[in-house]
Amino acid sequence: HEDEMLIIRLEDDGIPFDPLKAEEPDCECPVEERKIGNLGIHLTKKFMDDMVYERLGNRNILTVKKKITVT
Repeated sequence: HEDEMLIIRLEDDGIPFDPLKAEEPDCECPVEERKIGNLGIHLTKKFMDDMVYERLGNRNILTVKKKITVT
């Protein structure tokens, strides 16, 4: 078996936003009482092997990586 890497690069020209510094959601709190937001970031951090944020010029760049085993 050989590991390969899936790499996804997301870019936008919005305001600077580093998702790696986003507040962690309170997953212990009942769904009805949770604050809205950050769950997608939380899930991405949990399931991906690596996340890197860069601000280059006026662009936000988020690169996420996942190891994939090829059989």
